[in-house]
Amino acid sequence: MADKFYIVKKGYDTVAVDEHIKRCDEYMSHLEQTIKEYKIKIKTLEDRLNSYTTKEAAINNAIINSQISADNMLLNAKSAAETIIQNAKKQAQATEDAVDKRIYDVMRSIAFQKQYVQELRQEYDKVILLFREQYDSIIRKFLHTSDDGMFRLVDDKIDSLENFLKRLHDEIDEEMDDSQE
Repeated sequence: MADKFYIVKKGYDTVAVDEHIKRCDEYMSHLEQTIKEYKIKIKTLEDRLNSYTTKEAAINNAIINSQISADNMLLNAKSAAETIIQNAKKQAQATEDAVDKRIYDVMRSIAFQKQYVQELRQEYDKVILLFREQYDSIIRKFLHTSDDGMFRLVDDKIDSLENFLKRLHDEIDEEMDDSQE
C-alpha cells in the first residue's frame, strides 16, 4: 500500500490512486471477510459458551438435586433404621416377656410336680408304714404257729412286696431328678 502519491500535471497520478483504491478495496474486502469470519467464530464461540453455560447450570442443578436426593436417602435410611430398631426392641421385649412367662409356667409346673412327688412320698411312707404294721402282725401270728412252710411263703410275699415298693420309690426319685433338670 502506497501512502504517498506523486503529483503529475493534472493533480495526483490517477493510476497510482486507482491502484491504491483498488488495493484499499481489496484490503477492505479482506477485512470485511475477516470480520465476517470473526463474527461467525464469535457466534460459534457464543453458542458454545451458551451451551457450556446451559450445561454448567444443568450440572449444577444435577449436583444440587443429587445432594438433595442423597440427603433424603440418608434421612429415609435413618428413619428406616430407627423403625427397624424400635420394632426389634418391641419384638425382643415381647420375646423376653414370652420367655419369662414360659419360665414362670415351667417353674410353676415344677413346683406342682414337686408337691405331687412329695404327696406320693407321703403316700409311699404311709404304705410302707402300713406294710410294716401288717408285716409285724403277720409275723406275730405266724410266730405263734409252727408252720415253717407258711412262714416262708409269707416271707417271700413280703420280700416281693418290699422289692416292688423299692422299685416304686426309685422310679419316683428318678422322676424327681428328671423334673429338676
